[in-house]
Amino acid sequence: MESKHQKFRRLAEARTNKAISAIRSLSKLSNKNHYDYSDDEIKKIFAVLKREISDAQTLYSASLARTNPKFNLDK
Repeated sequence: MESKHQKFRRLAEARTNKAISAIRSLSKLSNKNHYDYSDDEIKKIFAVLKREISDAQTLYSASLARTNPKFNLDK
């Protein structure tokens, strides 16, 4: 039976590789010989990607903070 950690690792690797593949696919649109785009459009694309990464990172930080309480009467 798969443990929670094993399941996390399996899914995290698969989803990270899928995200990398999607970003690489997006990068292929940078060829000006085949596509026309504005600087503003590129800024919007990367702003939303950065925001999503930041939001995901915040969720992990919040989760870690909940599992490691700061208050302890024994210390």
